[in-house]
Amino acid sequence: MDGAAPVRLETGTARDAAPEPVKLARSMQANLSYAWDSEARASLDSGRLDEAIRYADLLLAIKPDDPNGRAHWMRALAFHKKGDFSEALRDYRAACAEGCASCCTATR
Repeated sequence: MDGAAPVRLETGTARDAAPEPVKLARSMQANLSYAWDSEARASLDSGRLDEAIRYADLLLAIKPDDPNGRAHWMRALAFHKKGDFSEALRDYRAACAEGCASCCTATR
């Protein structure tokens, strides 16, 4: 992400108000999730599969209850392209179970 635009974190407070750590944490989570999702997708598109898996792992770590299964889906695609079909199938199934409708056809 070299050269990327600066990220604005929402603290939820004015300069003279008490800090709201929960708002800051949510803002950081959202910005990291967006950045890592973008990097995972770019890595997949450019064939940097190990990098795509690493970013998907980061997404799963920061958002373990990701409701759409997108991180599992991207990781499954990377494993699939690498030829590691057992890992890919595991992640396709996890993505499907988490609501990624387009992933469900891959496991049949």
